[in-house]
Amino acid sequence: MKNANFRLLLVAALLMVLSLASSARAQPRQRTRITTTQPAGSLNISGERTSTGPGSFSHSGSYTRTGSNGGSGSGTYSGQGSRQFIPGQGVEGEYAGQITTEQGQNWHINHQHTTIRTDEGWQRQGNTTVQNAAGETVGSSSAIIKGQPGEGWQRTGQLHNARGQSLTTESSGTPTGPGQRRLKTRVFNGEGELLGGSDTDVQYQFVPGQGWVKTVEGNTLNGQPIRRTTTASPSL
Repeated sequence: MKNANFRLLLVAALLMVLSLASSARAQPRQRTRITTTQPAGSLNISGERTSTGPGSFSHSGSYTRTGSNGGSGSGTYSGQGSRQFIPGQGVEGEYAGQITTEQGQNWHINHQHTTIRTDEGWQRQGNTTVQNAAGETVGSSSAIIKGQPGEGWQRTGQLHNARGQSLTTESSGTPTGPGQRRLKTRVFNGEGELLGGSDTDVQYQFVPGQGWVKTVEGNTLNGQPIRRTTTASPSL
């Protein structure tokens, strides 16, 4: 479970950084926006994770990605993390790392989260910030996830960028079979207006020789098809 949580954190952080990197390369126009949905593409993450003490680890590796338009990119990452149980408070974890894109851009990630047991199941609250090489915060996110054993989870989150734009996301995941779930996501702007969303089926599968493969298939609210795959090496 600890490795599974870490893989999810790493994937989320990489997606946030890649989105920011794409925005940084784009030329500014009359207005800017935060992308709400990535319809297609793949992300492959490989690397090694090493225990550095009770509840702590270090890791490093590389990633490659392919976008829906055929574009691709790659880079490297490294970082350190820890996870510990605190009586009366729950499980606290933190992570600090760096991602370097193939263009030489450096992004620093800091993440903290706390997981507690509740009468219904569990609750996890986390915060993530992304800084550029100059130490300026270029993006941040926060989320609360509430889960019930065997029934699924509900997530409410916020995403902010350096331009002052913000999004609110509401999502839920419902188990539909072994390693499978149905995911519903809705995205709102700062005024509470619905911007978009998706309804997808997600499958997790361990593939010998590859690692953990996550496949997402479905449609956006406007009918655009979605197919994404994420592969994380088994050593993560």
